[in-house]
Amino acid sequence: MIKPEIVGYAKYQMEKSKEMLRDTQLLYENSGLTSTVNRLYYAMFYSVSAFANIHGFSTSKHTGIKSYFDREIANKNLVSLEMKKFYNIIYDKRHTGDYKKYGNDRRNRTYASGTR
Repeated sequence: MIKPEIVGYAKYQMEKSKEMLRDTQLLYENSGLTSTVNRLYYAMFYSVSAFANIHGFSTSKHTGIKSYFDREIANKNLVSLEMKKFYNIIYDKRHTGDYKKYGNDRRNRTYASGTR
């Protein structure tokens, strides 16, 4: 039997996931793609976290949730190969959008220097 607090937390995570999906739609219609991808990623992150917690796995690390998704969900065919690829693409795109340093992109250096 799963402890009620674990079920409660998983429900909370699913509500967060739904909230992120609503945000994704609004951002897609009104804002930039980076923010849209970020919210879409977090919708998936919260859903996978809820599933993991219900099954006894807990981590706050994004890499831990990604590894869990690959190992326990995708590799056991609980989602399609397309969904596995999609999760991994969104994971990478979110990471790039959030953590790419300004000076590491050739296009940004060019604009910053005033040359093209």
